[in-house]
Amino acid sequence: MLGRIVGVVLACALGGGVGPAGDKLSKEHREAFVALAEQARDAKPEKRRSAVRALAEFGGEDAWRLVFAALEDTDSSVGDAAQRAIGRLADPKLALELCGPAGLGSKEERVQLRAAEAFGRLQVGVDAERLARELSPRGGERDRLLVWSIERLAAGGKLLGDAGKVVRELERLERSDGDKGLAGAALCALAELAPARALDLARDSLRDRNSDKRCAAALVLGRLKPPDALGEALRLASDADARVRMRGIECLDAIGTRASMLAIVGRLANEPRLRVRWRAVDLLQRASGLKHRLDPRPWKLWAEELPEGGVLKRGMLPEAAAKAEAQGATRASGFAGLSILSDHVAFLFDFSGSMWTPMADGRIPKDIVDAKLRLALEALPESTEFNLIPFTNVPIPYAPEARTAKRGIWGPQEPVRHYGDYDVRQVWWRERDDADRAARAARAKDETIFILGNAVEWERLKS
Repeated sequence: MLGRIVGVVLACALGGGVGPAGDKLSKEHREAFVALAEQARDAKPEKRRSAVRALAEFGGEDAWRLVFAALEDTDSSVGDAAQRAIGRLADPKLALELCGPAGLGSKEERVQLRAAEAFGRLQVGVDAERLARELSPRGGERDRLLVWSIERLAAGGKLLGDAGKVVRELERLERSDGDKGLAGAALCALAELAPARALDLARDSLRDRNSDKRCAAALVLGRLKPPDALGEALRLASDADARVRMRGIECLDAIGTRASMLAIVGRLANEPRLRVRWRAVDLLQRASGLKHRLDPRPWKLWAEELPEGGVLKRGMLPEAAAKAEAQGATRASGFAGLSILSDHVAFLFDFSGSMWTPMADGRIPKDIVDAKLRLALEALPESTEFNLIPFTNVPIPYAPEARTAKRGIWGPQEPVRHYGDYDVRQVWWRERDDADRAARAARAKDETIFILGNAVEWERLKS
């Protein structure tokens, strides 16, 4: 039945893109639309996901509104399908409905986030002033995604009307003392809309105390390449923050001269963080077409042979770069085919019921995760710091509940060991925990995180 419906929908699209809203449809087309609408409410996520894709093919206002509604689906795979499908929407007026309750104005945060990102996928023009009105100085992930979408639309020439309002809103966000990540995103978007102004603001941000602002400034310098870019990139590549150093060597790569390549080699020789060193190697391989690795000496010999002046001609074609990236898992430890190019790694693994439910082939997801995780841990270098973090739905603190219920060390039963000085001991434990938490927070943004498990449980955990 489903195959016949999808076939009718495809035939409808091929016959001129006839949609169900206000059009005179044949009986067969009407039946196809009704069947897809019913399938979009099916209990099985895979059925709903298939319906969303078919509705996007079907087209028309009613079909697209059902796709918009799927952004709220509690199954992340269905919401993902709707989010991606929106990129094919060809009606600018209908796209602006995503500014209302169906998208950015929804009460559900996940809908707001999906809509904010989906705007950047649109292949039709979007009213610039309307998007500008949706930006909020409060910050948060929604606004960062929307700013990214504005940047992407501007790069593709898809912002319609007066872009001056957007520029003014982005400048206001860039100067905000609130969300520094949002301020950095606004600076990058300004580089597409108002390059000269973005360059002035980037120079100010180069010395900002916040690392997010310095990272954004490095991205803008690499994109616009002003005459003083090399000197500033050299300073960024020696920053105290590893993330800024990463952006600094990427800026040096974008400059693409003999001096900038030698600077990347110098960074490779002195960089303490493994992840940053591998990024330097990746950039050098793409620039040269060579396959040297972490040893800086052969890279130095290559860079010294480059001609003075002029911009480097890249030695690795995109296809070769993709192949080298695919082979990256062999140059360091790996997890399930993914390279682990970091010395700070956190594995978050799902312990909810779905991980214990056998799949169609009889295998249990937890067993698969166990095997892959064991291989990854055994392959980690001795110098790697790692953490294993289990989760289900909502973490429940153990100690307060156990103490109230008089269980464990608070209970009367034997042979549990009791501590008469427990409260004194707890002060020491808490101080130690606080110090450990502070140390972890200081480097949290440098960690590579792998999430193992059911996507729905991860969505719940985030919320």
